[in-house]
Order: sequence, then C-alpha cells, then structure tokens
Amino acid sequence: FAWDERQIACLAEEENAIHVHDLRSGERVVLDAGDVQLAQNGSLSADGRWVAAGTADSQVMLWDRKAGSSRLIDLNPGAADFDGKPRELRFSPNSAHMLVPMAQLYVATYDLQTGTTRLLRPHASYTRRANFSPDGDLIASVGGDIGVHLWDATHESARRLTGAQALMIDVQF
Repeated sequence: FAWDERQIACLAEEENAIHVHDLRSGERVVLDAGDVQLAQNGSLSADGRWVAAGTADSQVMLWDRKAGSSRLIDLNPGAADFDGKPRELRFSPNSAHMLVPMAQLYVATYDLQTGTTRLLRPHASYTRRANFSPDGDLIASVGGDIGVHLWDATHESARRLTGAQALMIDVQF
C-alpha cells in the first residue's frame, strides 16, 4: 500500500500484519498488529520510520520503526459529531505529521512527535480525499460538496476554491 525508492509496505490481511520489504537488500520485516483488526488502508513515511494502518474501529495503528514500538491512536479528541473510519493515511513530506481523511466530516492531522490530534472540518457532508503539498505547508481536501478546501498545515486557516461544477473525487498537488 505504500512505497518509496527503498521500501515497500504491504498489508497482509489474513495475517493482520504489515510487511515492509527493503527493495535493495531484499530484507523483510513483519509488523504484527496483535489483537487490533487492521482495515484496508495504510501508509509508509518518506523517511521509512513510520508505518500506519487504519483499524476496523476508527483508530490508527502506528509503528515507529526507529524506536521499535507501536501505539494505537484514537483520532477523536471528543468531538460530539465524530463518526468515521480512516479512509486513507498520508504522511507529510518531512514525516512529521500524518493526515487522515475520515469517512464522515473530518480530516484529522496527527503530530508524530507530540502525539496531538487536530480535527479539521472542511466539508458539509463527508471528506473523500486529502493530501499534503510537496513542501508540507498546505493541506487540500475534497469531499461531498463541490469544491476544494485548502488549509494551512500548521494553523486552522482555510479557504475554499470554487468554480467547480462537479463533485471532486481526488486531490493531488
């Protein structure tokens, strides 16, 4: 489900684990999720340190390959109308943050160093996709309303790009 120039990470559904393959050496590392049921999405950070996979119960399993540890992240910091599962997971280009468009209204950003979660509510109905800009300074999202929402990645300032006449299904920089 994710790759860079050196590694590829794959979800092994029947094993409930992530396999990370080094493309140069051929070495394979298996990251076991234990009792946590992984969903069908995940990501590998650009620096290869972090591996994340969405769970069946609206959380994210995060492995820190450098520290040799893992943790389960609850992305809901108490929002009353929060209801959603991770649609996809994306790491910022500098591997400092994780971006998680949720199945419902929110886009969650997670700071990998501090462990803090910030919820952005860009769309009136649901969020379909979100992505970081190549420099990591902006977040763009599309969802159930027509238009693209742009966010400053470190603040909550946002703007909406209008003029579209159709539902947007993906966003890339």
